[in-house]
Amino acid sequence: MNILIHGYGKVGKLVEKLVLETQGVKLVGIVSSENSESTLSNINKVDLNKVDVIIDFSTGSAFVSMIKYVSVNNPKVCVVTGTSDWENYTDELTKTVASNNMRFLYGANFSIGTALFIEIASEASKMFNNFEMFDVALLDIHHRKKKDMPSGTAKTIANNVVDIINRKTSSLYGNTNGVIADNQFHVNSIRVGENKGFHELIFDSENEVVKISQQTLSRYNYAHGALKSAQWLITQQKPGYYTFSNYIRTIIGMQH
Repeated sequence: MNILIHGYGKVGKLVEKLVLETQGVKLVGIVSSENSESTLSNINKVDLNKVDVIIDFSTGSAFVSMIKYVSVNNPKVCVVTGTSDWENYTDELTKTVASNNMRFLYGANFSIGTALFIEIASEASKMFNNFEMFDVALLDIHHRKKKDMPSGTAKTIANNVVDIINRKTSSLYGNTNGVIADNQFHVNSIRVGENKGFHELIFDSENEVVKISQQTLSRYNYAHGALKSAQWLITQQKPGYYTFSNYIRTIIGMQH
């Protein structure tokens, strides 16, 4: 499997290290306009006939340009991305993937442990939905330089909880007004130090508390999850828009 890395930040460099250590995988190039250590500065200079999968950890604008280039020049190339700041282009890119029969996979968080935590949180929410004495909230802690708040993982968990627990009909991210409504699912984000990622789902009642948590210790797990996703995506015969959750659910025997 020939891999092109698009984006050469902290995670991109870890992907490079992992690819070089993995048998059956070949690194064919690194594209980054923001890092002089990369082999190429522009995706337009890449011969896509030599690429099987692009693993992308770039920026929103660079990602959009890359997808368009791939769709025109070789839509058979699989694309795996962890870049999240392209929300304004979601509809356009979804149509591009569909109309060109591309295989595309997006992960807001490529940590396998985090993905499993999200599944566990959903299953726990289904159980606690039956017991109205339990309130529920989420804690999201990351390093102080993280650009988004709440995290993408926190948003995913919040959306799932609101969908599952009948007594919670909306999410409240943070709070500046004191008391919150009973129907609001409270998500509290803390940005401090060098914390690489911590999420804790809390089920609280008058007489007992149940907590489910996950702590990220290294960014290496993002690179590992991205490479595993790439190896899985290339085996999928059906083109389309996949997510990291699709990969995880296939591995653990759940439906897509």
